[in-house]
Amino acid sequence: MTARPREKRQNVTARLRQKCLIKEQQGHVKCGMSEFPVQLRWTQLVSVLRKLGYKAVKSGRGSRRVFLNAARSPSLIVFHEPHSGDTLHRATLHDSLQKLGINADEFVRLLR
Repeated sequence: MTARPREKRQNVTARLRQKCLIKEQQGHVKCGMSEFPVQLRWTQLVSVLRKLGYKAVKSGRGSRRVFLNAARSPSLIVFHEPHSGDTLHRATLHDSLQKLGINADEFVRLLR
């Protein structure tokens, strides 16, 4: 007996999730065209900001870091450098993309 269309879709979705889980365990997620990292070093994020034209501005005390690019919107962006180690995790990276107004594919391209 063949699977119904809905069951086929669920099977395909389950296989895609499994593939993504395997890639995630290897250190990145590859779903569709985007190869988005699970975690990233702080210095790599700063490198992406520089490629976008942002420059570090003198920050106050603590982990707050301010970056400025007058030619881009938003022109002023604030990030918090991680306290323990220098690793940013996926949720923080997604928040960073929203602040920068770029998509995951562009972010991955800028990492290279």
